[in-house]
Amino acid sequence: MACEWSKAMGEEGLCEEVIEAILKMGFKRKASFAHAFVDSNVFEDWLTRFKLKLVSFKDLDDAEWLTSPTCGDLRAFWKKSSGEELPAPASAKHLPLLGSLSLPAKFGAADREALLKVFESNYPGAALTPETTPCLPYLQTIQSQCQQKSWAWVAWRRILSEAALWDVQSRKAGTKKRDLTEVLAEAAGLCGEEWDLDMGGSPHRIFQILCTRAHAYALCGGGHLQNWLTYTHKFISHYSRKYGAGWRAPNPTEAEDADREVLTEVFKQVLRDGVSLDTALDCVVREDFFRHYLGPRPRLVQKALPGLEEDVVVKKPKRRLPQPLTDGKKQRDNQGKGKLTGEPKQRAQSQCFAFKKTGKCAFGADCKFQHAE
Repeated sequence: MACEWSKAMGEEGLCEEVIEAILKMGFKRKASFAHAFVDSNVFEDWLTRFKLKLVSFKDLDDAEWLTSPTCGDLRAFWKKSSGEELPAPASAKHLPLLGSLSLPAKFGAADREALLKVFESNYPGAALTPETTPCLPYLQTIQSQCQQKSWAWVAWRRILSEAALWDVQSRKAGTKKRDLTEVLAEAAGLCGEEWDLDMGGSPHRIFQILCTRAHAYALCGGGHLQNWLTYTHKFISHYSRKYGAGWRAPNPTEAEDADREVLTEVFKQVLRDGVSLDTALDCVVREDFFRHYLGPRPRLVQKALPGLEEDVVVKKPKRRLPQPLTDGKKQRDNQGKGKLTGEPKQRAQSQCFAFKKTGKCAFGADCKFQHAE
């Protein structure tokens, strides 16, 4: 068996050094070598490590080694052994754009009901309400992602539940007339809807949106429900946290940006590292990626601009001057204003208590009080 296996590798153009290294690694037959790599990403990582087993290629750079004829022969041999076409390695730098995924035409309401039955059997304790059950257009988008393994973040406005879809369609029906084609397309779930009102910044509203997304991925087989709900609860706990004076919690727009950054990191780990979606979700929750994007923001203090202080005139309250004492009474002048008449009255000067009691004063003529005789 080993001789036939070595002969088969030699017929594909592999050199003796490569054949001996493969045999030393434990690949004794064709099936073990073909099924050891689940996809091309894992095989490319193996090629990088396999270079260290070869003395002739140990000093080459990774870029030169991966583009060498020996690597080309190894790829062709693995492709022929596995009997499958090599899929193009997914680049983590180019994630699909929003709305760029084509929706499967065969997925309809009957398919959704079948998924709901499987969901109820897999998660008997999970309760689906109209506020957290994903609508058909959004469920088609997630189903397309799970089938094509092309993960993409979807904006919160497009994550609609059954209750939210009813609200959107009822407002559309009351504002404009629609033709029969649009009505039939909405009934079949072929047109993508999005929320047309203010999303609101309450944690309860955001919790409903994220729960709808968790149920959609769990329905379509994109990860376990418990991992998605753990992600959701961790996100809400950071978003609804209270801070002291001078700091504020992130607003809904900043929270949506944080969700996009963290979930994009999850999809990057799936596409780049070849891990499962559950493992990537568990990693971002365990490492607490949310603290980097949902941290407190400084509260801005409103201050006047430098050039505005000179233009602003501060009006001071008028100070009432003391009125002189007179013997007369107030009389009205021609303009109706009151004025004082008569001669000013002199204020009575206080008497010196020492002179009054003993008849002597230490200050003498310099005393400011009156010395009564």
